[in-house]
Amino acid sequence: MGKDLKKKRKKPTKLQKEANKRALEAAHEARRKVKTRHGMLDEDREECLEERVEEYRKERDEYKKKYWDERRKTIQLQKSRQRLKGRLKEVKAGKRCAQQALEAKDMSLKNLQNDTSHLLCTLQEKINNLHEAWKRVVQDRTIFKKRAEKAKESLRKHI
Repeated sequence: MGKDLKKKRKKPTKLQKEANKRALEAAHEARRKVKTRHGMLDEDREECLEERVEEYRKERDEYKKKYWDERRKTIQLQKSRQRLKGRLKEVKAGKRCAQQALEAKDMSLKNLQNDTSHLLCTLQEKINNLHEAWKRVVQDRTIFKKRAEKAKESLRKHI
């Protein structure tokens, strides 16, 4: 439980590592110079210290500038990434809607094709039935004509 409450230490960035390394090297160099300059006058020593302080300030300012430039870039990248994620979600949702609409259209097209083929089959059956009925009507007509002729002939014979 105690571990959960502790904040994790952030790892130093590349820029921080480089700045720390340069500062450490500069400090070692300054110590070496101070050790070798014990025979120097106090005024010269103060000038050297002022120069080193000025160098450190310049390095610190450069580091801060680089750090904030990098920070701005990462923030911009994060924002653009978020925008792209949102856009991707919109595109996926649109694609999903289009897919559903396409599936619905396909289903209605299939239903329409099934209905059309069913109607065509029924129409063909009715046409066939009508054709058969027409054949029967023609046959019946010829039969009735023949019977009528026979009846006329038999009437003529009787008369």
